[in-house]
Amino acid sequence: MQRLTKRFIVKNIDSLNLSNPIIYERFYLPDQTVIQRKQDAYTKGTLTSVGIINQTLISQTEFEKLKQSANNSITRKSYLYLDDNRVSIKEYQGNLEGFIRAEVEFKTKSEMEDYHKESWMRQDITATPLAFDSLLSALNKDELSKILKEYNIITDKN
Repeated sequence: MQRLTKRFIVKNIDSLNLSNPIIYERFYLPDQTVIQRKQDAYTKGTLTSVGIINQTLISQTEFEKLKQSANNSITRKSYLYLDDNRVSIKEYQGNLEGFIRAEVEFKTKSEMEDYHKESWMRQDITATPLAFDSLLSALNKDELSKILKEYNIITDKN
């Protein structure tokens, strides 16, 4: 089952009506396992083409042990856009600091096709490597800049 989602670059979130952030820390292991800390909850799941599936709760001790064998990691703040419950904002930390992405989830394909982005949303990055945390996690700042240029994506940083 394909997720019905569009993703957009966001320049600035300061004036947006957002929820309090939820902090995510994800680690990607070589065997397609993903472990995650979401606030004070720890989970383990399997990465697939449609996202993370079969998530189960794990202990902090197991999380700390497993993250030692991770290939890549990503840390981000996630907000809900309070003016449209289909929209969430991802604000990246660490190597990707300054990169902000909006995700819009739809219930039907026609809803997705008819969607008109908000005025504060910039380029649609749904079909680029910037659309997925698993791909973003492997990038450093220079690689991120290279992809932004390759796809002619304009952000505050360029």
